[in-house]
Amino acid sequence: MIIDFHPMSGKQWICLILAGVFAAIGQFAVTTAYRLAPAREISVFDYSQVCFASIWGFMFFDELPDRLSVIGYVIIVSISVIKWYYNVIYKKAK
Repeated sequence: MIIDFHPMSGKQWICLILAGVFAAIGQFAVTTAYRLAPAREISVFDYSQVCFASIWGFMFFDELPDRLSVIGYVIIVSISVIKWYYNVIYKKAK
């Protein structure tokens, strides 16, 4: 980067600023959710960011997940559903 430096264009600056703004909004939303509901009931939704990152990568950057990525998505989603089921359904039944 030092040898071949190019300043960012106006479009890149806008994308960078909007990414920061929306990341801050998302973090405030997650913080508010944890304040309003029990953590065990909403923590599973934190894992949804993996799926959304994959979808956004496909939509905006033409990224296609490889076989290992899909296996990782399945593992993450499966474990998060199992964790939710255990924390919400199973523990309430006891």
